[in-house]
Amino acid sequence: RVAPPPEGTTTYRASDGGWFSSTPNVEMKMLRIDEAAGTSEMLIRLGAGVVVPGHTHRKEEQMVILEGECHLGDHLLRAGDSHVAPPGSWHPPISVLRSVLILLRSEYPLPTT
Repeated sequence: RVAPPPEGTTTYRASDGGWFSSTPNVEMKMLRIDEAAGTSEMLIRLGAGVVVPGHTHRKEEQMVILEGECHLGDHLLRAGDSHVAPPGSWHPPISVLRSVLILLRSEYPLPTT
């Protein structure tokens, strides 16, 4: 038997599923949404060849590369890297040569462009 999480906390288990795909070669798993704060945390798996269009941020965004690598424009991010985009900043397109798994803390809903 697995003990419950400590009082006042929440655990999201990998085995709970919850992965969804809205675009080919892109899978997402929402971990947490705080609608009042307008923020979210999610896992995103991008397959080879995916390009996420450039966009601006209304709130701070943090990407942690858990597996693989991706490019922000010409800037390479590898497993273990963390990238922070402050409010009002511009992200060049994110491109993926091999698959990448990202922990993303961002605004909610996500920016479109």
